Amino acid sequence: MILERSDHPLPAVGDSMKIDALKRREFITLLKRFLRRQRAAYLRAIKAKARAEELKPLNRASGRFATVFAAGSLAIRYKIFPWDRDELLQAILSCQLDGLRAAKTERLATDTSVSALRRKLITYLQDHRPRIHGP
Repeated sequence: MILERSDHPLPAVGDSMKIDALKRREFITLLKRFLRRQRAAYLRAIKAKARAEELKPLNRASGRFATVFAAGSLAIRYKIFPWDRDELLQAILSCQLDGLRAAKTERLATDTSVSALRRKLITYLQDHRPRIHGP
């Protein structure tokens, strides 16, 4: 499993209203740590998946998807969002990977370098050359 369990010491939903149980500053520190760990977990997952498929995600885009994952993980932690973290991870990874695959296909189709044009010409000629049968 890509994700480690989320046993971070964030307060329960009812406890989040009791500021005297956890000082505001401590709560914010725990919250930042939780979000940072969730972002890091997503970034590890996307790097592993992208490497396996020879895709190259942009750091900025991956960071945004990681933030969505961290926010979703927080919503799951407080039972606002009914999914589990693995489902959330797979959904967000799917979005990013689908975009990367589409971009890779598009880049290959629009490659106008000399070598790419040569490959396209060879492929075309192989597919469309007249079929001449010998005597």
